Amino acid sequence: MAASGREFLGKRRAFGEVQRAYLRGPALEVDTYDWYDLRRRRIQLDEVQRITLHRELRRGTFGLCLGVGLVFAAVAALIAKETQTVGAWISFALFAAVGLLGALWTLVFRSSVITVTSPRARVTIVHGGARRSREVFRLIADRTRETQAAAAPATTEAPRAG
Repeated sequence: MAASGREFLGKRRAFGEVQRAYLRGPALEVDTYDWYDLRRRRIQLDEVQRITLHRELRRGTFGLCLGVGLVFAAVAALIAKETQTVGAWISFALFAAVGLLGALWTLVFRSSVITVTSPRARVTIVHGGARRSREVFRLIADRTRETQAAAAPATTEAPRAG
């Protein structure tokens, strides 16, 4: 645990926004940073209804890498067609190869996504590797189970009618 009592779980990046999730006591804290604002919200673990772990293709990264690769490939093809010199198009072809390899890498090695859902909020945590995401998933699931078991009233016997 950190000095503040918060344990960093992971983050999710979107255009102009970063969400960082922390585990603090019986709650998840989510800090959302956008262009100029910081918002913090708490999600109590006893309200959590569902926790999922799945693999997902990050479409933005895939599209960016594929677009860069195709643009550089088109420029390399145009330069190779117009000029008869050998070395003029090689650097563009190398950049195209890097972009297309990046798109292939994104397609093969998908991101692990943890989604925590409660009636009031939904938290998404994205990891690049499967190991860390499994650790965080187990931690959240175990802590949620403990919190919900402690919050559930202990029923020893039914009340008598009379």
